[in-house]
Amino acid sequence: MEFFTEQFFVALEQTFATGPILMLLAGVFVGIVFGIIPGLQTVTALGVFLPLTFWWDPLYSMYFFAGIIGSCGGGGSVPAILLNMPGTAANAAAALDGYPLAKKGEAVFALNVSAMTSTIGALFSVCVLFILIPILSPVLLHIGPQEIFWVATFGLITMLFAITKDYLKGLVSLGVGIALTQIGLGGPGLPAPRFTFGSNYLIEGVDVIVVVLGFLVVSEVLQNLITDNSISTEKKTKLESVGNIPTKKIKNKEQMINGWLAPFKNFWLTLRSSVIGLFVGIIPGVGGSVAQFISYNAAVAYSSDKSKFGQGAVEGLVASEAAVNAKDGGQLFPTLLFGIPGSAEMAIVLAAWQVHGLNPGPFFLRDHGVLAWALIIGLLLANLLSAIFVILISSFISKVRTLNISVVSCVVFSFTIVAVFIIRQNILDVISVVLFGFIAMFMRRYGYSAIGVVIGFVLGSVVEDNWNLTLQAGRGDLYGFVSTPGSLVIAVLSAITVAAIIYTFIRKNFLGVKKNGK
Repeated sequence: MEFFTEQFFVALEQTFATGPILMLLAGVFVGIVFGIIPGLQTVTALGVFLPLTFWWDPLYSMYFFAGIIGSCGGGGSVPAILLNMPGTAANAAAALDGYPLAKKGEAVFALNVSAMTSTIGALFSVCVLFILIPILSPVLLHIGPQEIFWVATFGLITMLFAITKDYLKGLVSLGVGIALTQIGLGGPGLPAPRFTFGSNYLIEGVDVIVVVLGFLVVSEVLQNLITDNSISTEKKTKLESVGNIPTKKIKNKEQMINGWLAPFKNFWLTLRSSVIGLFVGIIPGVGGSVAQFISYNAAVAYSSDKSKFGQGAVEGLVASEAAVNAKDGGQLFPTLLFGIPGSAEMAIVLAAWQVHGLNPGPFFLRDHGVLAWALIIGLLLANLLSAIFVILISSFISKVRTLNISVVSCVVFSFTIVAVFIIRQNILDVISVVLFGFIAMFMRRYGYSAIGVVIGFVLGSVVEDNWNLTLQAGRGDLYGFVSTPGSLVIAVLSAITVAAIIYTFIRKNFLGVKKNGK
């Protein structure tokens, strides 16, 4: 109980000292910058600054890392909403409805929805984390690969409802993403090269950053360059005035207020999405890329009007942003209790502990509770600070949509290419991201979903990895996939969803034709 009493108040007192506050602010600044520029992910920022922590006080390192982790997602939502170019892989779902809202002239509203919802999701996850640490630690040990397999499978199935109105084209898009996961070393037992064609570059598989940037960012840049001369579809009207106040400013102010209220007007959706994000974050190795799509799927499944998703549905933006930030608190759970990294970001945090001679594991909370609280409190404050920053600049930064499309696209493309090269210093990554951009551009032209490819790639690798682990654990017995209550429940839900998709497809394409023909 010392962790919840003495160590908490010590950490809280230290938080507002000059050193920790400055390190937290520095981390928030770095996180926002790395989030806004497509390709410079959270992991990249943490990896760049990890060597410097050797000379820092461990407490300062935790606040700096918390600042980066808590703000990078907030920064990444800005280009996702304004330009349909997610800054990080965890912001891909924000573009589904955030970008259509921006195209309708509601960019300020969408940015403020994102900022407020992400703050609520982070606050929820940290508060629940505080309550659940002594309760769920035994439960976490019983989450096996079969449960993770079915969660990812269920996510792939339900995404057919969201990514496109044509189920067959959606299936093809997801299939392309899944096919890309088959490149490189893989398979059960001893990994073997697959579809590498003798290339050493492909032996490690296709990097997720290359896929995300190629299909979502470069394709959008190419599409913009060849189709239109302006980003916005809004009509440029002469600015009128009411008294001495421009009506545009009134509109922006109303959008900001409506954006703040949106997550509260959709209270149950915000709560459900935060819960999903929290529990997905708790599962080691899954992360925000999966949390956003599972939460988005749930929003689509529970909606009475599924057709509005992808067209600027506020519910879609709330669902994705709440889950992405709620997962931050969830991924702290296995990291702090068991020394098991809940994500790639947490793996770097563990590395920082080891740099200072601190051993992660079950006794970390007892021996170094102040550092654990520094990470938790810092994460919450970082989400709050990044949200405030986005809110303050929302009116100004939304003007990027009035800039010349060629200028904006060339700038984004330049940053993307530089970011891709920096991550692994491999020129083949640059070639790959451009190639994927052209492929995605043609897919979009014929009605196939580029984001469906990304979803298939992210969830497909999770499905395959846990399929192999489940088979190995059960020595090839398929009963292992439904051997636990949790796996059985999710398997049944998946089967019901498949049946619903088949029924809807038949009714739409066959029964509907017959009815019209009568």
